[in-house]
Amino acid sequence: MREFTPENITELKPDEVFVFGSNMNGNHAGGAARTAVEKFGAIMGQAEGPQGQSYAIPTLDCNMAKVAEEQLQASLEKFAKYAADNGDKKFYLTKIGCGIAGFSEEEMVTIINRIDLPGNVVIPEAFNVVHAFKAFDKEMKCRGGYQYETGKEYETDKAKACHYGFHACRNPWDVMKFYPLVDENGNMSRYATVEQGGYIDRSESDKTCSTKIKIKAELGFPGFVRACVEWVKEKTAPQKVDVDVVDSGDDAQIGSSGDGAKIGSSGDGAQIGSSGYRAQIGSSGDDARIGSSGDGAKIGSSGYRAQIGSSGDDA
Repeated sequence: MREFTPENITELKPDEVFVFGSNMNGNHAGGAARTAVEKFGAIMGQAEGPQGQSYAIPTLDCNMAKVAEEQLQASLEKFAKYAADNGDKKFYLTKIGCGIAGFSEEEMVTIINRIDLPGNVVIPEAFNVVHAFKAFDKEMKCRGGYQYETGKEYETDKAKACHYGFHACRNPWDVMKFYPLVDENGNMSRYATVEQGGYIDRSESDKTCSTKIKIKAELGFPGFVRACVEWVKEKTAPQKVDVDVVDSGDDAQIGSSGDGAKIGSSGDGAQIGSSGYRAQIGSSGDDARIGSSGDGAKIGSSGYRAQIGSSGDDA
């Protein structure tokens, strides 16, 4: 079973680190911060970062008011990079933000879900919720398994990515790898927001697998597109643009020409705004699906086998 941060940590092994919430004054006077000073080498006056056998993440500003979510997220991203760069250590993240800072557990879960924490970070059980997206066939089934319903929760005994358990993707674009917008029979796939919990296996980069899942809300096509756009806006904020988002590699996701590219590209497997043979939205590929002129286009196109709102011979 997955390990969670203990409620009370009084000692650590040499390769373990205590991660606590601090304030911008570096006044570690109470709660976990005081424990960090007394037991794990935290330094009075140092507001953020590694210190002794601890790591401080500011949740309060200099006036002892809670920091903005964007600032806390930036600090968590900095921590995630530090933890990834120190893979030989185990980091115990405490319930930062949930004390005098005034963040609710739900707020903290939302913020943490935006961060790609490496596997050597242990989190509190209260934070063990993944907000994600899941795709289904037209009958709201996944790979012929469970019959899912919106609003219901499901549980199983074990989870292993790509083998068993409930699978979902934190990145909405990734779900189209498993269920394209339109299947080979012309049926639209269905998409929903979900919450994953229990034991969560994050061993695969494009999906998470869990023993618990709740189907929060079905999105519909407009809602799914909106979720994809919001993800793009989040990832293309000036401080977050990286080579996975804007490049020309075969697996690039935005603004590229790779064969597996997803937005604004000309790759064969591209999905939006491209000319690839299997492109899905706004393209001219032979198997394009939406708004295209390909021979196999399916929606709003002029392909010979187009199916919806088009001028194709088999429309």
